[in-house]
Amino acid sequence: MSKILMFLIGFMLLSTPQEINKDKFFDDVNNAYTEYKVVTDYTSEAYSLQIVKGIIDNQATYGISFFSIRASDYYIHFEIDGVAYKTKPDSRGDYQVLAIKWRSYEQIKLKIYSKDGQPQSSTHSTVLEKFDKNTFIGDKAGLGNGGSLTTLKKVEPIIDFNVYIIISLVITGICFVIIIALAIVKRGMFSKERRKEGVFDFKNFLEANPTLHGNDDWIEVKPESEIEEKVIGDKPKEVYNKGYRYFDDDIISIDIQKHLQDAGFVVDYFLASDEEKNMIMLELMHLKNERKISNDVYLEEIYKLWKK
Repeated sequence: MSKILMFLIGFMLLSTPQEINKDKFFDDVNNAYTEYKVVTDYTSEAYSLQIVKGIIDNQATYGISFFSIRASDYYIHFEIDGVAYKTKPDSRGDYQVLAIKWRSYEQIKLKIYSKDGQPQSSTHSTVLEKFDKNTFIGDKAGLGNGGSLTTLKKVEPIIDFNVYIIISLVITGICFVIIIALAIVKRGMFSKERRKEGVFDFKNFLEANPTLHGNDDWIEVKPESEIEEKVIGDKPKEVYNKGYRYFDDDIISIDIQKHLQDAGFVVDYFLASDEEKNMIMLELMHLKNERKISNDVYLEEIYKLWKK
């Protein structure tokens, strides 16, 4: 009995980690697959790789075991239609994929890389071709207990931080050059036509509405010192002083804020749009023409309306 125990202990001590990993993988495959065949069984001083193909849970797929002799010295990726995919390794950096969840793939290439990202050329089979489960005949019959299938995930590209900074600076530089160019040629947001958009032109408004300014609010009063006596022949021409034609001393102005608010206007002019300000401007002109507000009140309210 002691001799048998010593033999088993000696056998275990002689088994290498990669052999233990490989034996576990084949035990799991035999337990899960209905039938299968070994496609690759490769071991070198760098890593070991085992690939099987077969039927598991009535699906045709491949199983993969990858073991680095030195932990995390190598890793694997999968390539499908030129796109890189991956699966999560264990804590040591090795891979045990019992079965790949095969989708609409026609072919999957197994890529092996060193930890510094250098691809490794392999002399063993690393191409997994799609096959028909109905015509497949395996070399070995398994227990067919089934197992979990691994979904491959796309490898997201890693952008180097320095590259990101360079790209950001290039984009910023291009935008700066475009702004300078537009400022020089007076185009885009720097064009006079563009800058006038949405700005109320009071002069053009009055020219388009002559009835609003047909009667001047006042006319010039010439100082008495400048009044000259003009003579026509022997008879002096009578000269009259010019006076104000608009008198509003007797006007008691209404409460403009209340009137505008009752009319549905925005009384906080800073929140009003240019279109709303134009409408308020027309309303104030209407109130002045109807002599509901004095000219001084009108001018003061116009100043408040358009004050920046």
